[in-house]
Amino acid sequence: DEGLAPYNLTLDLYVGGTSTSAATFAVEAATGNVQMDGDLTVSGGDIIGAATTNIANAATVLNLGSTNITRAVNIGTGTGADTISIGTGGTTADDINIGGLATSTIDILGVTDIGDGGTTNYATFNASGDLTFTGSADTITGPNADFTITNPTDATGEDFTISVTGATDS
Repeated sequence: DEGLAPYNLTLDLYVGGTSTSAATFAVEAATGNVQMDGDLTVSGGDIIGAATTNIANAATVLNLGSTNITRAVNIGTGTGADTISIGTGGTTADDINIGGLATSTIDILGVTDIGDGGTTNYATFNASGDLTFTGSADTITGPNADFTITNPTDATGEDFTISVTGATDS
């Protein structure tokens, strides 16, 4: 096999300049780190990393699909079980926004815990759509003093019953 190799294996490779900061493309011999000023285009389809691969592991903004075209962004769509963690390691509040229009749709399949992550105080929607409150998570608050339920009949057209326990009329 033949290839491009420096006469001294400790020399870095610089393209477009004579130092790491001036070069438009640089490969550091001691670390294998690669730095570039331009875009990275992957035509083969895969970027393969180690068991843990960090991307944008510094204070930065990481955009996926920031241009004005329709696309699909798939995360964890294989057949194995995936754990997808978003903002789980910080000591400050995370702000996670999904959707941007009143017509946006968010589909969540399976059991969903909302609150403290399902440890003490939370609400659970199970796979059939039932809502359960756990711990001190026991309040549904309407926009005003009143709360309205708008489906007064069940699937067979019969009235259904709402039972309220432990409440007082105010």
